[in-house]
Amino acid sequence: MWKKRLMSLVITAVLVLASILIVGIHNSLVKGDPPVDPQFHYIVGSATYGDTTSADGAQVTVINERTSEVLYDVVESGGYEVDLFDLPSLFEDGDTITVQMKGTGSYSSWTGLNATIVDTAFVAQIVDVHLTELGGVTLIEVIPSSLIIEGETSFTISINVTPHKSIAGVQMELIFNPNLILVDSILEGDLFQDYSNYFNPGIIDNSNGSIKNVFNVILSPHNGVSTPGTFATIRLQSKNIEGTSPINLTNVMIGNPSALPVEYILINGSVSIIPYPPWDLNKDNRTNILDLILIAQHWGETGDSCWIPEDVNCDGTINILDMVLVGQHWTG
Repeated sequence: MWKKRLMSLVITAVLVLASILIVGIHNSLVKGDPPVDPQFHYIVGSATYGDTTSADGAQVTVINERTSEVLYDVVESGGYEVDLFDLPSLFEDGDTITVQMKGTGSYSSWTGLNATIVDTAFVAQIVDVHLTELGGVTLIEVIPSSLIIEGETSFTISINVTPHKSIAGVQMELIFNPNLILVDSILEGDLFQDYSNYFNPGIIDNSNGSIKNVFNVILSPHNGVSTPGTFATIRLQSKNIEGTSPINLTNVMIGNPSALPVEYILINGSVSIIPYPPWDLNKDNRTNILDLILIAQHWGETGDSCWIPEDVNCDGTINILDMVLVGQHWTG
């Protein structure tokens, strides 16, 4: 008897729950609750070398031109996919999204470019890219095109040129995020080393994040180079702030020995910074006695807030409070 009664109670409970669900769904439909906004907006597409060969392995860089923020992917099975919701500053209707691709392996001399305008009425936008061989176009590119470094680290990038035909002069400017990186110097590369030339290192502006008026020109008439080389080498310093800075070339002009402009393809770059926590003073990815030694060497010294790394708690004084923070994050 008790088993029948238990079964009856279970069936009753199931029917009550089902009724509640049905009523809830009905009320939602009657009230016309607005749909929840999707938390994704994909940029997807096919990627081919020429018209037919899948560009598997090609490196994909997706750039929001308004914010200069980037996303990365690698072509697999002839396609790629990124979600704009992964951008730190997200996106807006009307943003220009540029998709750059560079081939690898035997297709390393192939590159492609396409773009679209963000329309949030769609959850996905298709941007197909056809890569073409650089046989007929000069290439100027940032090397490496993407770099991941630690905070407060010196690093170097190169601006390389692969001429299609003879060239006699190159000019460029560069844009970066001064909140994340600073430029120390810009040095002449080996592109025009076989000829008398004049290299102007330009004007570094670390306040606004730019280098302007950089150029190099061969001084002897009718001479030019057609072999790849480094136009300039730039030495930079990262700040201890997490983020990604563009390394974008602008106002680029390449000329041949007849003083005529040369068609080119441009590949920009980016630098992503992974900062150290303030209690890892010696930046060895561990918190231990070595960090305490650095604090002890400045014991009792004072200055402005965060004036030296040993001022861990940024109160302007090196004392036991800084050691406490190290102890709280001890790794041994």
